[in-house]
Amino acid sequence: MVTLESVLEYHNMRTAMTQVIKNRGAAGFDGIPVSELEQWFREHPHQLSKAVTSGTYKPQPIKRVY
Repeated sequence: MVTLESVLEYHNMRTAMTQVIKNRGAAGFDGIPVSELEQWFREHPHQLSKAVTSGTYKPQPIKRVY
């Protein structure tokens, strides 16, 4: 069973970020280009997971890339 806690673990988030970089993903609605994603993640390692668990995270609409 996959739990929210396991999805938000640091190692899992880092693996997901690495995959986005490897796939040359597009910048999202937040405007952070993929080239700056790793540095942001290093500077704010637990910010996203804390926002999700506290209920303060407000996801943006999905940006579709064709």
